[in-house]
Amino acid sequence: MTDLMDTMRQLMAANERRNIDAFLGFFADDVEYIYHVNARPLVGIAWLEKFVRKYHETLEPLVWRIDRHASNGNKLLVEGYEEYRVKASGETVGHPYMGIVEFNDAGKITHMRDYFEMDGKPLEQKA
Repeated sequence: MTDLMDTMRQLMAANERRNIDAFLGFFADDVEYIYHVNARPLVGIAWLEKFVRKYHETLEPLVWRIDRHASNGNKLLVEGYEEYRVKASGETVGHPYMGIVEFNDAGKITHMRDYFEMDGKPLEQKA
């Protein structure tokens, strides 16, 4: 298996280039992605693609960084910060996050879970 953090960096670079096909290439066909606690999981690459396309249509990604990470076997734990602009309103939203990413033997992501605070406040309103 390749270095998990290296794979994550490549995934993030594809996202930064807004290359959805390259981004989706890092995921297994039967991926399960939980993008927010208590949200219904996105199951399968088609559902993930629909989610990612809507994300890029409505939001402008500004920052996605990983500040700390740890791995054990095929699992990668990441902690970082995300910031994006809501295209319709121009608001900038930012929040810290943690994520757990699981890979199969081929190096494809099979499970991804994100944990973050989502209070809906633009970054400028946070104290």
